Amino acid sequence: MGVLSSAQRKLLSDVVSEARDVLESACAQRITALGVAQERVPDSLNDEDRSLRRALRARARQLGSVDALVGEAAYEHWHRMLFARYLADNHLLVDDQTSQPVSIAEIAEYAAEVREADMWAIATKFASAM
Repeated sequence: MGVLSSAQRKLLSDVVSEARDVLESACAQRITALGVAQERVPDSLNDEDRSLRRALRARARQLGSVDALVGEAAYEHWHRMLFARYLADNHLLVDDQTSQPVSIAEIAEYAAEVREADMWAIATKFASAM
Protein backbone atom coordinates (compact mmCIF):
# COMPACT_ATOMS: atom_id res chain seq x y z
CA MET A 1 0.00 0.00 0.00
CA GLY A 2 1.34 3.42 -0.90
CA VAL A 3 1.42 6.60 1.13
CA LEU A 4 -1.76 8.70 1.18
CA SER A 5 -1.66 12.08 -0.49
CA SER A 6 -2.36 15.15 1.63
CA ALA A 7 -5.86 15.39 0.10
CA GLN A 8 -6.53 11.75 0.99
CA ARG A 9 -5.23 12.26 4.54
CA LYS A 10 -7.47 15.32 4.93
CA LEU A 11 -10.49 13.39 3.63
CA LEU A 12 -9.74 10.49 5.98
CA SER A 13 -9.36 12.86 8.92
CA ASP A 14 -12.65 14.58 8.11
CA VAL A 15 -14.54 11.30 7.73
CA VAL A 16 -13.13 9.91 10.98
CA SER A 17 -14.02 13.12 12.84
CA GLU A 18 -17.57 13.05 11.48
CA ALA A 19 -17.96 9.36 12.35
CA ARG A 20 -16.75 9.95 15.91
CA ASP A 21 -19.22 12.85 16.26
CA VAL A 22 -22.07 10.62 15.09
CA LEU A 23 -21.01 7.90 17.49
CA GLU A 24 -20.75 10.32 20.42
CA SER A 25 -24.21 11.64 19.61
CA ALA A 26 -25.64 8.10 19.52
CA CYS A 27 -23.98 7.24 22.85
CA ALA A 28 -25.31 10.46 24.39
CA GLN A 29 -28.84 9.65 23.18
CA ARG A 30 -28.72 6.15 24.65
CA ILE A 31 -27.26 7.34 27.96
CA THR A 32 -29.94 10.04 28.13
CA ALA A 33 -32.68 7.50 27.35
CA LEU A 34 -31.43 5.38 30.25
CA GLY A 35 -31.69 8.39 32.54
CA VAL A 36 -28.09 8.06 33.73
CA ALA A 37 -27.88 11.75 34.69
CA GLN A 38 -31.24 11.68 36.49
CA GLU A 39 -31.68 10.78 40.16
CA ARG A 40 -34.94 8.94 39.50
CA VAL A 41 -35.08 5.79 37.37
CA PRO A 42 -37.33 6.26 34.31
CA ASP A 43 -40.46 4.10 34.61
CA SER A 44 -40.05 2.85 31.04
CA LEU A 45 -36.87 0.86 31.79
CA ASN A 46 -36.96 -2.92 32.00
CA ASP A 47 -34.82 -4.87 34.48
CA GLU A 48 -31.92 -5.25 32.04
CA ASP A 49 -31.87 -1.50 31.29
CA ARG A 50 -32.10 -0.70 35.01
CA SER A 51 -29.05 -2.85 35.66
CA LEU A 52 -27.19 -1.19 32.79
CA ARG A 53 -28.20 2.24 34.12
CA ARG A 54 -26.81 1.40 37.58
CA ALA A 55 -23.49 0.31 36.08
CA LEU A 56 -23.29 3.39 33.88
CA ARG A 57 -24.07 5.71 36.80
CA ALA A 58 -21.27 4.09 38.79
CA ARG A 59 -18.85 4.48 35.87
CA ALA A 60 -19.89 8.13 35.39
CA ARG A 61 -19.09 8.76 39.08
CA GLN A 62 -15.67 7.15 38.61
CA LEU A 63 -14.99 9.30 35.55
CA GLY A 64 -16.33 12.45 37.17
CA SER A 65 -19.22 13.23 34.82
CA VAL A 66 -21.79 11.88 32.41
CA ASP A 67 -20.01 13.77 29.60
CA ALA A 68 -16.84 11.81 30.33
CA LEU A 69 -18.92 8.62 30.23
CA VAL A 70 -20.28 9.56 26.81
CA GLY A 71 -16.75 10.14 25.55
CA GLU A 72 -15.50 6.84 26.94
CA ALA A 73 -18.46 4.89 25.52
CA ALA A 74 -17.95 6.42 22.07
CA TYR A 75 -14.22 5.71 22.21
CA GLU A 76 -14.78 2.07 23.18
CA HIS A 77 -17.43 1.48 20.50
CA TRP A 78 -15.35 3.21 17.83
CA HIS A 79 -12.32 1.04 18.51
CA ARG A 80 -14.31 -2.18 18.68
CA MET A 81 -15.88 -1.40 15.31
CA LEU A 82 -12.52 -0.39 13.83
CA PHE A 83 -10.88 -3.59 15.07
CA ALA A 84 -13.73 -5.75 13.71
CA ARG A 85 -13.47 -3.99 10.34
CA TYR A 86 -9.69 -4.45 10.25
CA LEU A 87 -10.04 -8.16 10.99
CA ALA A 88 -12.77 -8.61 8.38
CA ASP A 89 -10.84 -6.73 5.69
CA ASN A 90 -7.82 -8.95 6.34
CA HIS A 91 -9.90 -12.17 6.35
CA LEU A 92 -9.17 -12.67 10.06
CA LEU A 93 -12.64 -12.13 11.53
CA VAL A 94 -13.97 -15.56 12.44
CA ASP A 95 -17.53 -16.69 13.15
CA ASP A 96 -17.50 -17.92 16.73
CA GLN A 97 -19.77 -20.88 15.91
CA THR A 98 -18.30 -22.15 12.63
CA SER A 99 -14.68 -20.98 13.09
CA GLN A 100 -14.78 -19.77 9.48
CA PRO A 101 -13.64 -16.31 8.31
CA VAL A 102 -16.50 -13.91 7.59
CA SER A 103 -16.70 -10.67 5.66
CA ILE A 104 -18.63 -7.53 6.59
CA ALA A 105 -21.17 -8.39 3.88
CA GLU A 106 -21.67 -11.86 5.38
CA ILE A 107 -22.13 -10.34 8.82
CA ALA A 108 -24.78 -7.99 7.40
CA GLU A 109 -26.60 -10.97 5.85
CA TYR A 110 -26.37 -12.94 9.09
CA ALA A 111 -27.67 -9.95 11.07
CA ALA A 112 -30.69 -9.75 8.75
CA GLU A 113 -31.32 -13.49 9.15
CA VAL A 114 -31.29 -13.38 12.94
CA ARG A 115 -33.15 -10.05 12.99
CA GLU A 116 -30.31 -8.17 14.68
CA ALA A 117 -30.68 -4.48 13.83
CA ASP A 118 -27.03 -3.72 14.56
CA MET A 119 -24.66 -5.78 12.42
CA TRP A 120 -21.74 -4.19 14.29
CA ALA A 121 -22.91 -5.86 17.50
CA ILE A 122 -22.31 -9.19 15.79
CA ALA A 123 -19.02 -8.09 14.23
CA THR A 124 -17.65 -6.84 17.54
CA LYS A 125 -18.84 -10.03 19.28
CA PHE A 126 -16.85 -12.09 16.79
CA ALA A 127 -13.83 -9.80 17.18
CA SER A 128 -13.94 -9.88 20.98
CA ALA A 129 -14.01 -13.67 20.96
CA MET A 130 -10.64 -13.59 19.26
